[in-house]
Amino acid sequence: MTGMPKYIDETRESVRPYIDGQSYTPRQFYNWKILKRDSLVFIGLAGIKFSVD
Repeated sequence: MTGMPKYIDETRESVRPYIDGQSYTPRQFYNWKILKRDSLVFIGLAGIKFSVD
């Protein structure tokens, strides 16, 4: 999957590991939502995944 998901199930599938990963210590993922400063409208997500290699 690339770009904007066409279906809600695609969104759930791509976001689920980040939600589940919040309970791991140390965390493997950090992610942030991006909002417009003036209106707080959601623009997108950004994140980082740490390698355990």
